[in-house]
Amino acid sequence: MSEEPKIDGLREFRWPFRNPLDLVAELFCACQWQIGPEEAASFAASYLFDELRLRIGQEGAEKTFMHVLRDRRAFYDEFDIGMLLFRYNMMRDKRTGRRRPNVQALAKMIAAENEAFNRSPQRNGRPARPTNQSSIEKQIVRLRDKHGAAYLADMGQPQQPVKMKKIRLKPRINKR
Repeated sequence: MSEEPKIDGLREFRWPFRNPLDLVAELFCACQWQIGPEEAASFAASYLFDELRLRIGQEGAEKTFMHVLRDRRAFYDEFDIGMLLFRYNMMRDKRTGRRRPNVQALAKMIAAENEAFNRSPQRNGRPARPTNQSSIEKQIVRLRDKHGAAYLADMGQPQQPVKMKKIRLKPRINKR
């Protein structure tokens, strides 16, 4: 009686000689053979999760997936903030043609883009994007104040001073 060799990832898949990206692409293509790309992605993720669950256990697989999702979400959030600040800093004054960031003009442009997206067939069941210009202005100001200095430093540009309103405080009167 001959014993069957244990399943080992190194021998089973000739691991040192395969590119992991090729394996993922192959898995996706194999799932997409008879169904659409959205369903294929779901099946591929499910198969990958099942394989991880067999090799490292349920908790390990869940931790791995959640860790990857957190990292990707943080990357995309930073990218979205950077693109918004880029658009803000590249705005030009219509009269002079010089760079002059304008929160209201950018909010108006974004609201129009979001309105067009909400009406387009590309939306395809995705959540509606906000079209309220005043709320978009508040978000731009919030992001500019929080991330603007770091963004300008990364781009090697001098920081532009933000004009703040001066608040007059009333003198305190102690009544005794």
